[in-house]
Amino acid sequence: MKELFKKPLFVIGFTYILLLFLASMIHWFYGAPVPEYDLLYEDNKLTGAAPHSPSELPPFGSDRFGKDYLYLLLKGAKMTIGFAFAAAVLRMIFSAGLGLFYAFFLKRANKFITGLTEAFQYLPTALLAYVILEPVLIQNEFTRTFASGFWERIIFELIIFVIIATPTISVLIGNETKMILEREFITGARVIGAGRWHTLIKHVMPHLAPKLWINFGQQVIQVLVLLVHLGLLKLFLGGTLKHHLMDNGFESLTAEWSGLIGYSYAYLDVQPWLPLVPLGAFAITILAMNYMIEGMKQVLIKDTRVRKLRKNVEPPVKESKPELTQEDFEFVS
Repeated sequence: MKELFKKPLFVIGFTYILLLFLASMIHWFYGAPVPEYDLLYEDNKLTGAAPHSPSELPPFGSDRFGKDYLYLLLKGAKMTIGFAFAAAVLRMIFSAGLGLFYAFFLKRANKFITGLTEAFQYLPTALLAYVILEPVLIQNEFTRTFASGFWERIIFELIIFVIIATPTISVLIGNETKMILEREFITGARVIGAGRWHTLIKHVMPHLAPKLWINFGQQVIQVLVLLVHLGLLKLFLGGTLKHHLMDNGFESLTAEWSGLIGYSYAYLDVQPWLPLVPLGAFAITILAMNYMIEGMKQVLIKDTRVRKLRKNVEPPVKESKPELTQEDFEFVS
């Protein structure tokens, strides 16, 4: 941890995400409302109606209902970031367990499982998630009700996000573990009587753990990207409010960022700031995660890089000195 916080890239990314999440939690804890501006007046003269552009209502304008975008982004940050980290943690926990089991106990079925998961990689995860989640997340436009409660929808969506990625990640972790098990020091440990549990804890995990941390950061990014895809398909985190009396009548129940993109994407040509503002929030958050991943790579894979650099350095050439002199020889007739 000390080494991580010495890396500027990791500090920048971690600070941005932490402060944004804490600010969102404080906003929720105090129950601060989102300001609404249906009409804007200046000197008792009407200057604009919702939606307001960033020039009319700095810094980010408002949505089509007149809600201040700055507060909407702050309100939805806790759901977006919290859900992404929760899904990534569960993905890594279940995938690591299945991957280690696959590497240690399913050696005969390795080819079959690898081929099956490779075929699974070509299936669009967004399409698969949409087919499963659509009956649960979209509100009935006539009864104005959902098929399940709010937290049931959140948990169900979290489970689906974990399940659709677990097979691929498990095989990747399993293959990486197999490569570690084939190294010479593992063979030496087994020769002197090391069991599977001792081999896993003392020899495998020190080499596997750095890559698990890096993979965790990558999974956070993948969850955020999948949320954007589902948002464009009008499936919002926590539920989609559907208004049958309005054109493009979709609204996010939790104001999470993918919902802000989804219901405002149709207005890209008319009011471009409506989808671009939450899309920019996603982009900056993903950039911050990439900074954190790069910082973790600099610390966790430092030893490997040093060894590679040492291999590339040519050893210094030493000047050869004769070890024998003329006195060491005897004249022979």
